[in-house]
Amino acid sequence: MADITWPETLPYLLAGWSMTPGENILRSQPERGPAKTRRKTTAKTRSYSGSLYLSSSQLGTFLTFAEDTLKSRSLPFLFPDYMENAMASCRIVSYSVAHDGKSGYEVSIELEVLP
Repeated sequence: MADITWPETLPYLLAGWSMTPGENILRSQPERGPAKTRRKTTAKTRSYSGSLYLSSSQLGTFLTFAEDTLKSRSLPFLFPDYMENAMASCRIVSYSVAHDGKSGYEVSIELEVLP
């Protein structure tokens, strides 16, 4: 379980979030007949993607968290798991930052929920 938690000064609800289950099936094609499939592991991941709307100071907090605290996004942290209604160990897979044309920023983020 992760020891690092999502910063309290940042929103945790991803606007327009979506969940994608991790690919957990191995598929092989025999010489004849239908493909054979089997489960890779009992511990699979899932991904959440969505957006955070941040002020300038919140963006600074987010960037420091993602790049410094999480060592360039390599470390897991605790984040609310929307599907389980509990805290889960997650990693930031990727993010991008766009200025909203006013005084804030939209951070599009993809999180991987770890087993």
